Order: sequence, then C-alpha cells, then structure tokens
Amino acid sequence: MRHVTTPPAAADTTDIRLTTGYYLDPDGLGDYVTSLLARCATVFDVKPLLIMDLDDPAASGLDADKGGHIAPGALVEGEVIVQAGARIEKGAMVTGPVLI
Repeated sequence: MRHVTTPPAAADTTDIRLTTGYYLDPDGLGDYVTSLLARCATVFDVKPLLIMDLDDPAASGLDADKGGHIAPGALVEGEVIVQAGARIEKGAMVTGPVLI
C-alpha cells in the first residue's frame, strides 16, 4: 500500500517581514501615518501611497490649514507638509518633498 501525504493548505503566504507592522508600532504615530500604514498590505505599498497622497494633500487629510508649526527662522524649500502636532524648529533646514 502506498501512502501519499498532502501538504497543508497555506492560509496566508505573505511573509510577516513584508508587513509594516513587523517594523513599526502605530502607537504614538500621527493620524495620517497610522491611516497610511493601515492601507499598506506590504512595505512596498508605503512609497506609492505616500506619493499619491502628496499629489493631493487635501484629499488625503494633509490640508495645510490643519498642519503643524514652522518656526520663524527655519529654512523650508520645496513641498513640505507638516502634520498636525509636528513642528519645524528655528534653524532647521528642510528640503522637500517631505512629510513631517
């Protein structure tokens, strides 16, 4: 009699090391970053989604009117979005595109 074993079905083939939760704990991160990470199935999704959000900041909740603070004396060049609760201190030099 010949015995054949079938391999167990793989419920999820995604490597845990590819998920954002493997590297980051969302506690203490801003609302936007938390929502961005929730939309990412893998770490490879972060950059494309962030770029898409920066193309239309208001639609993604990054409206400048709800942003953080840029102190007088900070040098800011290019597209710089400062999240609510974040600040750029006097003397800082920031060149965009960047999300703080």
